[in-house]
Amino acid sequence: MNIRTRNLIIWSSILTASFLLSLVIFLARPDRTDRYILFFPSEVSDEWIGEARDIHHTPDREQSVLAVLKELTLGPMSLRLEPALPKGTGVRSVLLREKTLYIDFTAHLAVSYQTLDISFSEMLEGVRRSVFFNFPAVEELVIYVEGSHAGQYQKA
Repeated sequence: MNIRTRNLIIWSSILTASFLLSLVIFLARPDRTDRYILFFPSEVSDEWIGEARDIHHTPDREQSVLAVLKELTLGPMSLRLEPALPKGTGVRSVLLREKTLYIDFTAHLAVSYQTLDISFSEMLEGVRRSVFFNFPAVEELVIYVEGSHAGQYQKA
């Protein structure tokens, strides 16, 4: 083997090792985020407008849904959008079975919805839009409030 071939093998090995090390560090880093789009009602029209959020990455799909719902309860960052859920609304449980997602909200959702300029069914529409857009594997959404059925949606 001549020196040129040996140098080529050494440098390609170093490059490959560097790439693999970079890939492992990227995938294992604790501050990794995923971008989600949350939907909020417009202040001036009847449209729902998407707002991007970077949320801490979690490999568990149910935990990802929970993180998106928590961000939805925080409300929009843009001043031209209105909240989709009342502040203080909690999520009791999130359960994903097959292609059906079950969400159970605290009673605060039903009790405090009058504090918003949208109806109860419109609040559930914001949840529906945000879930179906961000989680394409979900084909059916069933929403409960304190264990009582509040709505059921199929992906169009």
